[in-house]
Amino acid sequence: MKSLLIRELTENFVEESFLNTIRPDVLRIRQQFKEYAIKLKPELGKIVINHFNERLARANDTLMLGEYAPFILGNLFGISESSISKVAFPWFLMYEYSLLLDDLLDKERENWQLELLSSQVLLDNSHREFFYNIKNEISILDSFDKYRNQSIDSIIHELKWSKMSSIECVDSAVIIQGRKAALVKFCVSYMIHIDKNREITNEEESILDNICAGIQLLDDLTDFMEDYNEGRINIMLSSIYNWIETNYPECNRDNLSSDQLIAGLILSQNLNTTLEFSHFLLKSVNMLTINNYKNNGSIEYFNELADNCSQKGLLVDNILKVHANNISIFKRNIFQKEIDESYANSEEKEAMINIFLDILSFTPKSSN
Repeated sequence: MKSLLIRELTENFVEESFLNTIRPDVLRIRQQFKEYAIKLKPELGKIVINHFNERLARANDTLMLGEYAPFILGNLFGISESSISKVAFPWFLMYEYSLLLDDLLDKERENWQLELLSSQVLLDNSHREFFYNIKNEISILDSFDKYRNQSIDSIIHELKWSKMSSIECVDSAVIIQGRKAALVKFCVSYMIHIDKNREITNEEESILDNICAGIQLLDDLTDFMEDYNEGRINIMLSSIYNWIETNYPECNRDNLSSDQLIAGLILSQNLNTTLEFSHFLLKSVNMLTINNYKNNGSIEYFNELADNCSQKGLLVDNILKVHANNISIFKRNIFQKEIDESYANSEEKEAMINIFLDILSFTPKSSN
């Protein structure tokens, strides 16, 4: 299912985008990371490499947005190449730490003990690399503590939401959910400190919150089926559940078929709402132009992604209008099952599901 989703900004788009210009730098740091892992204790090094390769497989063997992060954000905030280079490798260690931690919390894993140990080694070494050239900088230490606590707080909220199976205050939850990636803000604050000798401003931090939240919403679109199957909850899934319970109370949300879940995502308007919200959040990068940051493409990248969200939302609306009559019949059958069972294997149902899958295939993603 995931291979059908979120394909608009794939390799053709990346070839034409800012991401392509920084791809060689990302690949260089990835190679440095692999050489680093080989030098770890054999048990831990193997765990780290295997987990990273697992994540690559889940990303269809493409570069992940987290790998691009210091280069995109460094460009976004006008950071010099020399300062970005000091951050790229320790950030990669921190990023793999966060991926390991995320999987340890979300999944029952066979080698969880060694993965837990490996994650701590990665974090320790990342911390050492970050602070190697920083002496007695309490503000940077405080920054790390602040953003790591934000990340942990986001994860705690996610765990609570999953137990309650609902999210009440959506507006605040969007930012909280995006702060799973709060360590990105540490990366930026560190670069600003060493490059510009100042602290990150409240406005800059707010814009980063918006970017992280917008990307997280798009990530939810990518992973909504996996999240459902593994009992996780996010804003989008919570809204889908509410729509199904309101309109089709006879459906058990704990036992939804993939067809029902996909239909619920699209027919409840949650797909479009997610796209609209992501568009709004990502557009906040334009506030940075007020400060005359010199960037070579990162603002354009986020704007293109935001505009793509808006365009795809309009396209979804048009497709649903064209197929309104068939959708009405489809809803009665897939959620209420009012018409004879022959519809379950009919060409009409198959055609409607294919339309929904096509809709999902051209909704945007944040990287290749």
